[in-house]
Amino acid sequence: MAFSIVNKKYRWAYPLTERAGKPKGIVVHNAAATHCTAGDVHEWHLSNGWSGIAYHAFIDKQGRIYRGRPIRATGAHTLGAGSWLGICFEGNYDREKTMPKAQLAAGRWLIKRWKKNQPLKTVKRHKDMAGNQTSCPGKWFPWAKLIA
Repeated sequence: MAFSIVNKKYRWAYPLTERAGKPKGIVVHNAAATHCTAGDVHEWHLSNGWSGIAYHAFIDKQGRIYRGRPIRATGAHTLGAGSWLGICFEGNYDREKTMPKAQLAAGRWLIKRWKKNQPLKTVKRHKDMAGNQTSCPGKWFPWAKLIA
C-alpha cells in the first residue's frame, strides 16, 4: 500500500510554539469517537480553548493520514510531553474491537517514516506517559501489531 500525508490548512487560535530540539518520541492516541475527521478534532480542541488540533497527525479508518500540527511545533496531546510527536487514530478502541487493516498499515508506515526521518526510537501509548490517567489508546487498540 502506498501512503502519503495529506496537508490540511488550519485556522490556529494562537501561534504555535516551536519545539526546542528534536522530538523525544511518538505518543499514540485514539480519538475516543467512532467516526470523526481531523477537522472535527481541530474544532473540538479549539472549543477547549487550545490553539487547535493537538496532534501532529490524524489517521482515519480508510488509512488516510492528515497532517495536524507541523513537526517543528510542540504538541498539546499529552500532559508534560509537548516535545513528543502525537498521532491520533480515528475510533474509540475502548469500544471498537478491531481496527481496519488500512488504518493499521497507515499507522505502521507513519511511525516507520518518523522513526527514520527524525530519528526517533521511542513509541508509547498515551496511557504509558507519566501523569496521564487514561486508557488511551484503548483496551482493544492493536498495539502489538502497530509496533511490530
